[in-house]
Amino acid sequence: MGDALQNPKKVRMRPQPFYLKAALTIWVAQHVFALPRDVWAMPRLQPEGLPMISLGGLWLCLWRGPWRRWGVVAIAAGLTT
Repeated sequence: MGDALQNPKKVRMRPQPFYLKAALTIWVAQHVFALPRDVWAMPRLQPEGLPMISLGGLWLCLWRGPWRRWGVVAIAAGLTT
């Protein structure tokens, strides 16, 4: 693997056209859509909940150590509003 990173000419990868990747994505979406019970009834999120969830996620990303756990509390509080 290290050799391939140092000399990329040794690795022959066939480039995939964009339309093949798009076709695969559409195929997966159609099959997931066809699954039974593909829609879950969820209660509506209150306007205060979204900022709390966002700030909790931001807190999780930015802090380290034991302070980080408070981000989960903010997310849970946002989901329960």
